[in-house]
Amino acid sequence: MGKRILTPYRRKYLAFRISELRREVKLKCIEYKGGACARCGYNKCPTSLSFHHKDPNGKDFGISSNGYSRSFEKCKPELDKCVLLCMNCHGEIHYEEDQVVREQKRKELEEEKHIAKRRSNERI
Repeated sequence: MGKRILTPYRRKYLAFRISELRREVKLKCIEYKGGACARCGYNKCPTSLSFHHKDPNGKDFGISSNGYSRSFEKCKPELDKCVLLCMNCHGEIHYEEDQVVREQKRKELEEEKHIAKRRSNERI
């Protein structure tokens, strides 16, 4: 049996079906996580809701990363590591996390600066 040739119609149809499948899985995932933003309660538009990993180190895969299609059952274990957030709250959480990291880096640089200053004073 030879390779099946995809007609332009068939390509469009398959792309549409994959898109619909992903949308259905996302809706199930949203429902599984409570249907609303865990922080503010927003629940109007499913495309404005996203999944935030509580611990990024425990992340096996992003729920919707790289355009892969996964079944709801395959997403469930990963969803258990996530919290459902609206885009605004998700952005705020990442901003807050970034601020903590920036503050840590600033402190490390200050400490290195003091160490370097002490070393240069010891040489004199």
